[in-house]
Amino acid sequence: MTAKEKFGVMLKYIRFSTRKGENKTLIEIRTGEDCRLDAVIESVSYPFFECAYSLTAEHGEEWLLRIADLHMENWKEVYMPSDTMPDADAENWEVAYCEQDEKEKKSVGRGAYPDNWKEFLKIMDEIVPTSIPGQINKITLEYKRNVRFTQKNEEGTQNETVNWDYKEEMILDRYEETLTIRQVIAPGRELTKEYHMRDEIPELMDKCMEYLGKLESASGPKESESAEFKLCLECGASASRVVTGTYNRRGLPEGWDAFIREIAGYIRFYESYEDILNPYIYRRGRRQGEQIICSVIFHEKGERHPYRTEDEDLEVGDKVLVQAGPYKQELPGKIVSIDYYQKSDLPEEFGDIGEILKKIEE
Repeated sequence: MTAKEKFGVMLKYIRFSTRKGENKTLIEIRTGEDCRLDAVIESVSYPFFECAYSLTAEHGEEWLLRIADLHMENWKEVYMPSDTMPDADAENWEVAYCEQDEKEKKSVGRGAYPDNWKEFLKIMDEIVPTSIPGQINKITLEYKRNVRFTQKNEEGTQNETVNWDYKEEMILDRYEETLTIRQVIAPGRELTKEYHMRDEIPELMDKCMEYLGKLESASGPKESESAEFKLCLECGASASRVVTGTYNRRGLPEGWDAFIREIAGYIRFYESYEDILNPYIYRRGRRQGEQIICSVIFHEKGERHPYRTEDEDLEVGDKVLVQAGPYKQELPGKIVSIDYYQKSDLPEEFGDIGEILKKIEE
């Protein structure tokens, strides 16, 4: 199916303008013969893109098909936040398009958008970046080092030298809103972790842009025994950039440390012991007939003392008030573990078990 058949009638033009503060961009794309696209761009944000140029019929048809799949005829005429007034610095935008023998259709908005707005921006971004100057849409970092060791065989046979390429890959995708980290530890042994965080990944990429904007491959000889890296930056309408080198201070570009720390800090924020693997979660809950026994210490690395409680909401780390010593003096302590015992299964070394008087609220 051709783009013309997809539309039913041929798209004459589409005009997209956006303004946020002093940043303004106007893109007008007109359809020529056989789906060739002629684009005119005026931009305060991207003066280096101010030009007029064409997309070939082949690329134009593909682009038109993707625009048609957005079904902009279903867009409302006006988009505004439903619950609050727009912020003073909210983005103003307008999209107008016209098909052959039809009137112009227009949608406008301020700080609110159609549901498929991100897909629309992704398509328009192939003509010119639509939000931040020099916007990076995808970051791909590949890392590789050779692992080699001698494997000792049975006595009387020659030892074997084993080597393979250990690989890592990190991908940040603005439009998918994902951060993916993949490790190829050895043949047939791979680990993949993906962070899908709405709005956060684009913000993280924006922070990284100040470090990545001027990266260049470091000069110097290639070090055959060192790990290597390849960084690919996909920047919408501008050509993708590739930076390569040796993964050490001699081979990495200036600003690399700040870039990696930005990513590592984000990942560290979400690092946690998964609930399904956390014994403090799955070991909680008293069964019928069980007693709750908390191990309490009175100073760090001190001796543990068992205390009974009926409070099922107590957690490891809570501070509690208990009686201790021959005179039953009330002392504060900290719970370091919680266990459950049937009365008949209580260890003899527990002896006389005291009661937790109460939790100490911080």
